[in-house]
Amino acid sequence: MIIEEPAVIATASAVDWSGFYAGAHIGYGAGTQFLDGVIIDPDDEEQPVDGFLGGVHLGYNVQMDAVVFGVQTDLSLSAIASEELGGGADDTVDWLGSTTARIGLALDGVLPYVKAGVAYGGGTGDAAGLEVSNTHVGWTAGAGVEIAVADNISVFGEYAYTDLGAETYSFGAPVNADVDVSMQLHTVKAGLNFGF
Repeated sequence: MIIEEPAVIATASAVDWSGFYAGAHIGYGAGTQFLDGVIIDPDDEEQPVDGFLGGVHLGYNVQMDAVVFGVQTDLSLSAIASEELGGGADDTVDWLGSTTARIGLALDGVLPYVKAGVAYGGGTGDAAGLEVSNTHVGWTAGAGVEIAVADNISVFGEYAYTDLGAETYSFGAPVNADVDVSMQLHTVKAGLNFGF
């Protein structure tokens, strides 16, 4: 009597993270805005900012064994604004974006990762009713976890620190002032990715 050995089925990683993906996210940001120059209100030199954000992102991953390398670009509309301490209108962060490289460790359906790269954003400053807009460029770094929930569908959560470089806001009459504005933000995001 011959007894056959049970077949041994080789198992591979449950998820291949390679390829393009796109998705959407929502989040919240808080931090500090710094102003340097002719300040109408001394209380404005350093003030808190916070608010919600939401947007879209696009990325590409390459998986090599258990290591995943990727690049991602995201863009968010923002309701982040200053909490004006001395009266008057709030300064606002109208949009935020970043282009980052990331590296992660594929643990089947779970991908913890770190990321870093360039950050950019658009702000509007208000002084005595005059509004001036400008674009900032700085840097960002953070970490997150992505979890596969179905074929080519994943969810993620991440934290990032962003330092938007200083830009000069030039206010004309009756203010006639140049103010250097910079901002440091802590943001958290949650989102959904679709692979293709």
